[in-house]
Amino acid sequence: MDESARWKVQARYWRAVADVCKDSPAIFCYDLMNEPVPSGDRKGDWLPGQPMDGSYFVQRLTTDMRGRTEKQVAKEWIAEMSATIRAVDKRHMITVGLACWEVPFGPGARSAFCDPEVSAALDFFVRSLLSQARKLADDLAILNTMTSATAGH
Repeated sequence: MDESARWKVQARYWRAVADVCKDSPAIFCYDLMNEPVPSGDRKGDWLPGQPMDGSYFVQRLTTDMRGRTEKQVAKEWIAEMSATIRAVDKRHMITVGLACWEVPFGPGARSAFCDPEVSAALDFFVRSLLSQARKLADDLAILNTMTSATAGH
């Protein structure tokens, strides 16, 4: 599928989920996706990077940037998915799971999703940090950096 068809399928999924869950007190939030990759220009390559133990855990939001920035792609996708959910459920929160970019890409690395304008339709972020035998103080420093980068959420 191309981006348009793929996003329509995702929106149809979220509409169905929200329709079933809208009145449930057991639902905390809708997690649109964990660790989405907003960059593309990789025709047909929806899965970035190498698989972990034979499985992929992240996916691209597009394979054709069409002159857009990562922030524009991320904002458009969040807006479309959030609007689909909000048309059915105005009660439950919406989030995106973000990995800590500091670990693989170095100090100061930030996801396009961290921009407050990009993530305006979200209620908060779920942040993940997979500690790899680091010292607790190092992990806490990284988490503090992650928190300050998404202070609006």
